[in-house]
Amino acid sequence: MFLNLQKDDKIILPNTLDVNGKSHQLTNVDSRKANRYKGLSNIEADLNRIKTSIQSFIQKTSHDFEQFRSSIITYRKLFIHSKGRHAKLERQRDLKGASQHLLDIHKMLIELGNQYIAHAEDSLYDQSSVVLILDDNKKAVGISVFRMTLENFEPNKYPIWLEIIDLLKKNLTLILKKLSNSIINEYNTPL
Repeated sequence: MFLNLQKDDKIILPNTLDVNGKSHQLTNVDSRKANRYKGLSNIEADLNRIKTSIQSFIQKTSHDFEQFRSSIITYRKLFIHSKGRHAKLERQRDLKGASQHLLDIHKMLIELGNQYIAHAEDSLYDQSSVVLILDDNKKAVGISVFRMTLENFEPNKYPIWLEIIDLLKKNLTLILKKLSNSIINEYNTPL
């Protein structure tokens, strides 16, 4: 669903929600914890989108570079502080218990997002060289650019990336559960 919202527009929320045939009243929660919960829920949705893309990459021998790039950018975004999101993933907390191999792949994904996709610079993932074209007398007669770009991983890296996503989702689910319980308890506790 695409929303055509202007800067000051607000989404109108329903007053009730039907759960298993029973109507429940809704109330908006506006607190730091609620904002964090919202941000972490958005991160969870991003993790699900990345997982779907990775599963698609595994099934196909070739794939759309833009989908690959989008997945890398989204993954990188999960670990960056954003004013609007109020939450981010943290490697030490959210990849706790990960093997060194998983941490190495995570680092590579972050570097790929930083060096190759987000910034315009030569790197391990995107390199170019200018060469002169010489005639038989070694006189320059033209110029060309050779470019080497990583457009996907070796196929064996995708299952490892899936493993990282699953670990992040598992740890995030625990954080969301604790946070939701805390928000509900605060609401139910009289001042």
